[in-house]
Amino acid sequence: MTNAKDYIKLLLSALFSIIILTIIIGIVIDPYRIFRGNNTSRINIERPDMPDFSSITAKAIYLSELKPRSLIIGSSRSEVGLSPSHPSFKDKPVFNFSYPRIHIHDIRKMIEYAQKIEPLQEVILTLDFMMFNANMNHENDKELETIEQYQKNNFMYYWGIKDFYIKHLLSWKALKSALKSGYYSLSPSSPSIEEKSPFLIDGRRWKLAGNSNDKIKIRAMFLAYEIYYMFGDMWYKKGDKFTDYSFYDKKTELDTLKEYRAILRFAHRNNIKLDIVILPSHARLWNSLYTVGLWSKWSEWKKSLVSLNEEEATRANLQAYNIYDFSGFNNITTTKVPSLKDGGNFMPYYYDPSHFKKEVGDKVLDTILSTDKLYTDNFGVKLTSKNIDEHISSTKTKLHQWRENNPDDVTEIDFIFNDTFSKNLVYDPFLDVK
Repeated sequence: MTNAKDYIKLLLSALFSIIILTIIIGIVIDPYRIFRGNNTSRINIERPDMPDFSSITAKAIYLSELKPRSLIIGSSRSEVGLSPSHPSFKDKPVFNFSYPRIHIHDIRKMIEYAQKIEPLQEVILTLDFMMFNANMNHENDKELETIEQYQKNNFMYYWGIKDFYIKHLLSWKALKSALKSGYYSLSPSSPSIEEKSPFLIDGRRWKLAGNSNDKIKIRAMFLAYEIYYMFGDMWYKKGDKFTDYSFYDKKTELDTLKEYRAILRFAHRNNIKLDIVILPSHARLWNSLYTVGLWSKWSEWKKSLVSLNEEEATRANLQAYNIYDFSGFNNITTTKVPSLKDGGNFMPYYYDPSHFKKEVGDKVLDTILSTDKLYTDNFGVKLTSKNIDEHISSTKTKLHQWRENNPDDVTEIDFIFNDTFSKNLVYDPFLDVK
C-alpha cells in the first residue's frame, strides 16, 4: 500500500513539475509575446508562431501592452493592406486593430476599449458596406464581451479568458511553439519571422493563407470570393431565401447607422482625429454588388455616412471628419485579372477582389496622411454633402463603362449569380483568413 501511495505521490509530483516547467518555458520564451511584450533575448529573438493575432482577444491583450496612440481599424481589408509602419503617422506607436468579418458595432466597442488603455490621438476608420448589414452573423460578440470586462478587471486575473491563457501557456501547441522559438532563435540559419508568421508585430496581416498558395490561380481566388459575397451572409443572410440587406435588425434592434453615429460622437467627445475611409476593393466586387441588386443600397450607405458625419460635427460645433472614398473605378481598382486559360497566380495590387496589397494601402495612407503624395484619376475622393450626389452619379457612369469594356468579366459574374449550382458551392475564403 505504501508503495502505491509513494507511486501516486511521485506521479503527481512529476505531473506538477511538468506543468510548472511548461509555464516557466512559456513565460520565459513567450512565443506569442503575451507576457513579456517586446522584450527579447537570445533564446526568443525568433518567434515563428507569433504574433498569434487570430483572435480579437489576442490583439486586445497586446494592445494593452503597446498602448498605441494611433489605430487602424476595420475588416480584413485594412488588416492586410494598411501598414502601421507608414512613415506619415505622427502619433506613434500605431497598431492595426482590424479583424476579419468585423461588424460596425464591434468596431465601436474596440475603439472604446483602446481609448481606455491609452487616449487615442488618431484613428483610421475603414468602413466596408458589409459591416453595416444588420443581418450579417455576429461571430465576434462573445470575444468582445470578454474584452469589455477589461474595463473593470485585469486580464491576468479575469476568469473569463482562462481558455485564452490555457491555450497559449498550458497547451501542447503552446509548448511546441516555445520550443520552436528557442530552436529557431539558437539556429544561425533559421528563416526570419516574416517567412513563417502571417502577422507582423504591429497587428498587420502580411499574407493570406489561401491567397499565398502558388497552386491557386488568382482568378480562382476572385471567383471564390465573388461567390462567397453573392451567396454568403456578407450582403445577405444565409438561408433558403435571401434576406434583404438592412441597416436595422428588428429582432435584435441593432441599428448599424446608429452605431456609426456613436463612433463619430465618441471621437468628437474625446478629441480624436478620425479619418473615415472606404477602401479600394476591385471593380469586379463592385460589379458583383450591382449584379445582386444592391447598388442603390450602396449609394444610400455612402450618403448616410456623409450626412451623419456632418450632423454630428454640427452637434459638437466642430469640423466634420474627412471621408475618403477609394472604391469604384479607377486605374487601381480596374486592374485586369489574368484569365484561367492564361494561368497566373499573381497580379499587381490585389490578392483577390476584396483584399488589396500593401502598395495600394500605402497610396491610400499617402492620400490621407500626407499632402506631398497625392494621386490622380479620382483615387481617393473626399466626400461631402456638396459633392456626394455628383460622385455617386459619376461612379455609376464608370460602372457601365467598365461593364462595356469588360464583357467577359460581366458574363462570368452574371453566370455565377444565375447558376443555381453555384448557390450550393459557397466556398468560405475566410477560413484562410482566420
